[in-house]
Amino acid sequence: YLLGSSFLLATVTFICALICIPDGKSAGAFTQAIFRSNYAIIGMPLILSLFGESAFTKSAVALAFMMPLYNILAIFALTIPLHKKSGNVLKKAAKNIVKIPLIIAVFLAVPFSVFNINMPNVAASTLSYLADIAIPLALLAIGGQFTVKSLRDNMKLGISATILKIIISPLIFTLIAVLLGFRGDNLGIVFIIFGSPTAISSYIVAQGMNSDDSLAANIVLLTTVFSAFTIFIGTEVLKSLGLIL
Repeated sequence: YLLGSSFLLATVTFICALICIPDGKSAGAFTQAIFRSNYAIIGMPLILSLFGESAFTKSAVALAFMMPLYNILAIFALTIPLHKKSGNVLKKAAKNIVKIPLIIAVFLAVPFSVFNINMPNVAASTLSYLADIAIPLALLAIGGQFTVKSLRDNMKLGISATILKIIISPLIFTLIAVLLGFRGDNLGIVFIIFGSPTAISSYIVAQGMNSDDSLAANIVLLTTVFSAFTIFIGTEVLKSLGLIL
């Protein structure tokens, strides 16, 4: 359900963005912001806190399938609007995939996991420290790029994306999940995934692919701030209706 819903959300958003947003850079950044959820950093800790270890394990399994989908969809969402008139979109998308730092990092890490390679303690400790500061540094970069002028210039798209990401999207797909019979922690996972703010990595990827990184940064900032309220309200509503917990 999560994979199908995310693919549907990305497809519908992408088509609407191509029609309604003339600037290809902004169309790609807007599309990516709607379907790419900060599920690993914000969603999973919330799931653990709300539903416990069992639900956390389920969410970890879901993450293994969702992250590759997010990355693949993001490449096409950012590439097609920029090259739709020049042709060879698939070729350009493939080239962009192998250039993205996130994708490179995944491929570099795979041998260590598959062959159970242990790194020296010094290297492992250093990388662990870098991992701990990666998200704060990304947030600092986004905050450092934020200006009132950039927010004002992207106000319409930024607010539209925020409403779609943390209000309309979780409302629609949680309602469909309820109608399909999802209850308890399964329903909670669906709501948290779609209700989480836009992933910080969307800004990094947008910047690396010559997309509208300013718009991407503003959407990350807006959705992160306001999702604290929407997730709380949504969770309380679902609890009051007896659908979760």
